Amino acid sequence: MQNTPMMSAMRKKIVQEMISSEEAYLKQLHTLDKYFVKASLEKASIPQQIHTMIFGHLPPIKEMNTELFKSLSIEEGNIGAAFLKMAPFLKVYAAYAKNYQQAINILVDYERKTVKFKAWLTTQESRPEVQTKLPSLLITPIQRIPRYRLLLGQLLKHTPSDHPHYGSIVQASEAIVKVAGHIEESLKKAECVQRMFKLQEAMKNGQPNIIAPGRQLIREGVLQKISQNGNSSQPRLFFLFTDILMYTRLPALNMNSTSNTSFSETTDTFKPKSLECRCVLPLRHCSVISVFGSDRGLFRLKCKSEDMLLFCSDHGNSTDWVRDIKEAVSVAIQRRKTLRKDSSARKPMRKTAIRKMAIKENTELTALKATKLDGNESAKVLQVDELFSSPKHSATPEERPWSPCSIMTRVYQIQECLTPPKSWRSRKRQNTSSSSSDDDLARKVKSPKRT
Repeated sequence: MQNTPMMSAMRKKIVQEMISSEEAYLKQLHTLDKYFVKASLEKASIPQQIHTMIFGHLPPIKEMNTELFKSLSIEEGNIGAAFLKMAPFLKVYAAYAKNYQQAINILVDYERKTVKFKAWLTTQESRPEVQTKLPSLLITPIQRIPRYRLLLGQLLKHTPSDHPHYGSIVQASEAIVKVAGHIEESLKKAECVQRMFKLQEAMKNGQPNIIAPGRQLIREGVLQKISQNGNSSQPRLFFLFTDILMYTRLPALNMNSTSNTSFSETTDTFKPKSLECRCVLPLRHCSVISVFGSDRGLFRLKCKSEDMLLFCSDHGNSTDWVRDIKEAVSVAIQRRKTLRKDSSARKPMRKTAIRKMAIKENTELTALKATKLDGNESAKVLQVDELFSSPKHSATPEERPWSPCSIMTRVYQIQECLTPPKSWRSRKRQNTSSSSSDDDLARKVKSPKRT
């Protein structure tokens, strides 16, 4: 690549744009810090906890970009060297990006509820030195890393390979791409957590509890579940997590929907406690295969006693579901080999078992209020670790906490989680009736009538 005069002029223009844009960005950070971050503390217009949630990640960003601007000015056009010095510290943007949506939600909610803060915010935004809405200032750090990546890419394109700064620009561009990827991954995880919290709020009775350490939402959508007699199908809303597969009934508003609608796209139509969970399947016991020759993308999902046929209107979406479930099952099995996770159920759970979980939680909550008496002392509330944890020494009968609630809790803990199909229950009744009649006959033979 030759260093033509046109290329040199373009390269010089890009360098000047990077320095001037960094200076303008620092002014925005200064405005945000002076008229909102510090001013809100001085006027005590916002509680400390909320202030930290909204502005807590801004100070390190301002400090880091101040140093970056100094390096850009000192290096005399060696943009690559300046970015390489600060590249490891650019990850502070990942923490900001991860918290950004929550900060905006808190800001909007607090402004809506607090008249005094809303008036103060309007005054600050209308100042001659500001003339900008606070959310518009808060989004500028989110937009900055993609801007760096774009400008460095343009600079590299117009820098010949024999230029003395070419190597440092290549390294700086690669470093920025890594940081941008890290930030994008953090944003995806944050969005996933937000979706899971919204989904938890939409579950009836709060069951099952889908918020668990390490659990992530992989995929969600509407699938058609073929009935046991094969004559009809029902739309069900499926959620694929890293360790479980769950499906629910659709809300009444969407019961006739057959499209592969995303939960994130329809979450506004879901009211709290509007989704009823029908079944939870542990992935490590699942297997899925495509039904060949089916023009509807039919596939079979098995998990111990559960066996179902599923499809969606789009054949391609069925293929994606099969692929994602297989990958998730493989990962869940590998994790299970190294670490036994309590969040993964051992058996599939249907609606009855999930309802029992809700009853159990209510029972445990009541048990926390159980009291015990020590001699003539007044009653005191039992602590959680006293009631449910196992003592290190064998407690005497007088030391053991007792209450009807705690007994019921133990009873619910040992009950079966899986509700067998109707065919199993009818078969069980037949076996029970036949075995009981055999027992009666045996007793009659062993016990002859006295004469």
